[in-house]
Amino acid sequence: MGLINVYLLIAILPRIVNFKKYLLSMLYATVSVSLVSIFVSYFLDKDSYIHLYNNGLNGYEFPVSFLFNRNMYALMLMLGAFALYYIISLSPKWYNHVVLLFIIVNMFFTFSKAAIGITIISYIISFIYRMIVTFREHKVRNFIYLFLIIGIITYLFLLISFPSFGNLSFLSESRRFVNDYFIK
Repeated sequence: MGLINVYLLIAILPRIVNFKKYLLSMLYATVSVSLVSIFVSYFLDKDSYIHLYNNGLNGYEFPVSFLFNRNMYALMLMLGAFALYYIISLSPKWYNHVVLLFIIVNMFFTFSKAAIGITIISYIISFIYRMIVTFREHKVRNFIYLFLIIGIITYLFLLISFPSFGNLSFLSESRRFVNDYFIK
């Protein structure tokens, strides 16, 4: 059955539809598989989510969905996020942004540092690129986004670079969380 599907995807389907529709169908299929893996994870890994809610990260068992490895599960979500980046560049509908946010939030539950880092960095790069491309049409919006990005980068710079700022109440918990679970 799998060989028939691969043959249809590679040999038959590109002849029937144009390339843009074919590419969009493949990207929507990738996003669909990511969403299915998230919902399967809610059923298969229900205990890990309950443990996270009740006990925090102490002894936390990471969700793995049907892939049985948290890094592979995060990779599947990362591929869905990348597909959504391209879909959003073609049609920036509000529901695509909601699905992207849903996928990224579920990626944080895996605590896969590489997938989370690559996804966030690539989102920032694509976001800045979209700001540059649409600057003339949306100047006010882009200035607001620019100040938002500068604020986030400044916050992260203060959070990671200067340990003395860790004594401030609003930075201490964030710094400890980032240091314990992503840097070490």
